[in-house]
Formats: sequence, C-alpha cells, structure tokens
Amino acid sequence: MQNGTIDIELIYCAPCGYQDRALELVQEVIRIRELEYHIRSFRLVPGSKGIFDVLVNGEKVFSKHDAGRHAEPGECLSLIDSKVKALVGQSTTPA
Repeated sequence: MQNGTIDIELIYCAPCGYQDRALELVQEVIRIRELEYHIRSFRLVPGSKGIFDVLVNGEKVFSKHDAGRHAEPGECLSLIDSKVKALVGQSTTPA
C-alpha cells in the first residue's frame, strides 16, 4: 500500500445476481473525486453462497453475512471513507 492509498476488494455472489449491487457500489465510490484519488486498486471478485463483502486494505469493513442484511445506500461508501480518513486525516465525502 502506498502512503494514503487504499486497495478495495468487493466479493459478491455471482449466482445470486449481486453483480448490479457490486457495480452500483463501484460507481458510488468513484463518483467522489476526492475519494477516487486515494484508491490504488478496486477489485471485483465473483463469489458464491450469498457473499457480499467489502474489504479495505485486506480488512473487512462490511459483510452481508455478518450484518444479516445488504448494506443500506451510502453505508459502504461511509465505511470506505472512514478508512481513508484514518489514513489521511480528513473526510473525502461531502458532509
């Protein structure tokens, strides 16, 4: 990891049809220019068994299985932003 950059990995259930949810999250994140500058990589990984996990620098920040539900709109973006804020000391998303 380069200083102030993050690697995002999104593991989604392909057989469940979660591709659209995954792509919506990608769009949500890269629309925030200040956040996009801190992304070194964004990997989409097809999985199975209902998985929808978001990892930042290898650390799970959201898991559908752990939460027992899908993420609310903006929830994963907020969690990713919190990780960037911890790295650079400021929020990257509008208040």
